[in-house]
Amino acid sequence: MIRRDGSNIVVQSVTNDLRQFVLPTHKSLAAIAHAATLRTRLPFLHFFDGFRTSHEVNTVSRLGDETLRALVDAEALSSFRRRGLTPDHPVLRGTAQNPDVFFQARESINRYYEAAPAITQAVMDEFAKLTGRAYHLFDYEGHPE
Repeated sequence: MIRRDGSNIVVQSVTNDLRQFVLPTHKSLAAIAHAATLRTRLPFLHFFDGFRTSHEVNTVSRLGDETLRALVDAEALSSFRRRGLTPDHPVLRGTAQNPDVFFQARESINRYYEAAPAITQAVMDEFAKLTGRAYHLFDYEGHPE
């Protein structure tokens, strides 16, 4: 997780052995990142290796709308929408603060960051039950040593 700007990162790289799974995996991780950001109330940044993947022609297995609906928590989505800024319901946030009060507020959000890995893995486990594609917070592929 990146604490400098508060973002969590979902990163994917492609090895030659896994090229047939590239596009379904990118779409899967995008859905997982979206569901995780709604449940954790923290921003997620999802990206992949770029040029190599974007210039590849491949058959894509589409995630169904039912799968996406099952993955996205309706209450978390509703709560996200209620917290959004709108000119119809203005809210004053971020007035001037002294450094001591600012850092107290920054420290109060630690509980969200501490819970984020478990919540994200739970979303990945739920996704695996829905699709059969399993992901983990960290997957190492390479030499065993």
